[in-house]
Amino acid sequence: EGRRLLAISSFRVLSDASDADAAALCLDEICRMVEDGAEDAGALVLLPGFESDVAMFADKFLREPLPWLGLDALVHVDAVRESAGAPMPLVRLFHGLTDAPPPTNVEATYISARDIVDAFGEE
Repeated sequence: EGRRLLAISSFRVLSDASDADAAALCLDEICRMVEDGAEDAGALVLLPGFESDVAMFADKFLREPLPWLGLDALVHVDAVRESAGAPMPLVRLFHGLTDAPPPTNVEATYISARDIVDAFGEE
């Protein structure tokens, strides 16, 4: 979840939007991200005053067309309702999410404060 939040680089707000207006804005963002071709790119679309159920909207107008466009493997859509804790209906769009890199082993040498002071010959 944290990686997704860090991927968001575009914020759009559309007040009192109809389904068609919200779909146009979201599809615009998807097109922009696909054209840019960047990995781990994201957009947040806030929809204050949106009357429709944002989860059903996302299924019908965003997730359903993605396979037709050949983008279902590249684009991820999240919709969050106010009842799920969002301050307003919102849609999160992600393009090219990569897996988290595997952890690496880092060798470290630990030195005590006393060793550092002794190295400088001071107390």
